[in-house]
Amino acid sequence: PLRTVRSIIDILQEEYSSKLDEDAQVSLNFMIEATDRMSDLIKGLLDYSRIGKTKVFNTVDCNKILQEIIMDLTTVIVGKKADITSDKLPIIKAYKIEFRLLFQNLISNGIKFQEEGNSAKVHISVQDEKDYWKFSVQDNGIGIPEKDKNNVFAIFKRLNKRSNYEGTGIGLAHCEKIVRMHGGE
Repeated sequence: PLRTVRSIIDILQEEYSSKLDEDAQVSLNFMIEATDRMSDLIKGLLDYSRIGKTKVFNTVDCNKILQEIIMDLTTVIVGKKADITSDKLPIIKAYKIEFRLLFQNLISNGIKFQEEGNSAKVHISVQDEKDYWKFSVQDNGIGIPEKDKNNVFAIFKRLNKRSNYEGTGIGLAHCEKIVRMHGGE
């Protein structure tokens, strides 16, 4: 149904945009933005539901995963003048695709949630706690208010206005689900 609505909007825009007044154009643009947001939300929900479906533990070199993510995000990193650093990371047993998504979401958030004009600095560190690895992803961004630290992982929970920071509010819910499926917290 969403594709049908979007197709009709596209037809209206192509066929009748020259005949529409300014208010109608604004409404049409609002509908386009709304259907795009809805499409992103649906995709996010589908991605969330698929996390853990391919449960295959693999040997994962976290350093290699990080380098792949940095290569994939090169355009954003260069554009935002971000600096991504890490400790020497371990080789672990993990769900490779999900673990990569976890790192990618956290690094992307560190880059995205910055004050205007600030260059992001993201650092991934790790501690060997004998029975488990304790990972930390730190950045110099806007932070999370103390009152929101328990709610920030709820699906669709946005702490900032969409006009300030793009996104669906699903990324940290993905992260929590991935950490939990690995037996972490």
